[in-house]
Amino acid sequence: MPVLDAEFTKFSISGMLATRISYMNDMALVAEKLGIDIEHVRQGMAADSRIGASYLYPGAGFGGENFSHDIVTLAHTVSTTGVKSQLLAQVWEINEQQKEVLFAKLWNYYHGNLTGKTVAIWGASFKENTARVQHSPIHPMLNALWAQGVTVKLHDPQALAEIEKIYGHRSDLIYCTDQYDAVHDAHALCILTAWKQYFSPNYSFLLKNMSHPLILDGRNIYNPSYVKEQGFAYMGVGR
Repeated sequence: MPVLDAEFTKFSISGMLATRISYMNDMALVAEKLGIDIEHVRQGMAADSRIGASYLYPGAGFGGENFSHDIVTLAHTVSTTGVKSQLLAQVWEINEQQKEVLFAKLWNYYHGNLTGKTVAIWGASFKENTARVQHSPIHPMLNALWAQGVTVKLHDPQALAEIEKIYGHRSDLIYCTDQYDAVHDAHALCILTAWKQYFSPNYSFLLKNMSHPLILDGRNIYNPSYVKEQGFAYMGVGR
């Protein structure tokens, strides 16, 4: 195919994948209101051969420099043609709003009283197995927490150096090279990246060392019932 066609194809693929993610995030918000577990819905949708399982996971929003650039570029290209299509703009808007979901849950849980609290965050990269943090949900999360006077204790297996380049050293951001160091005296633990090492935490250690047993699961990697049985308050995305 011609070069321009190939380039537009690449952007269109990214647009379709982003649409699937944002659609699931939209459905997750509805599921919460209806008392439905979006994980059951996701599994049912994935079982339909016409849909499949890829990019159907709701969460705290997608990121990444290349992926996000493709979506923005495609949306801009569509807008300049005069075609009246709002889909891509809405996909992007849903994703940006999704990055604030965990903070909203934390805010509601503590009735807006967050000043002086400590929040542990596991995961800063936009996805697992990378150190890149471009357009990652960590950025709006950090800024929202700091605006409320919250101290953040952050762990990520690879991305701490990248975060330090952006935010430097400050009293309300503590870099932790061990994921369990981050939870000491924390009033909540937020999962922002689905690193495999976060999947099976030492719940007894968390319960003993956290100031309050609250887990905010931004990637839906835990079983809500099991986590609650361990003595924690649990909040996922659409669960």
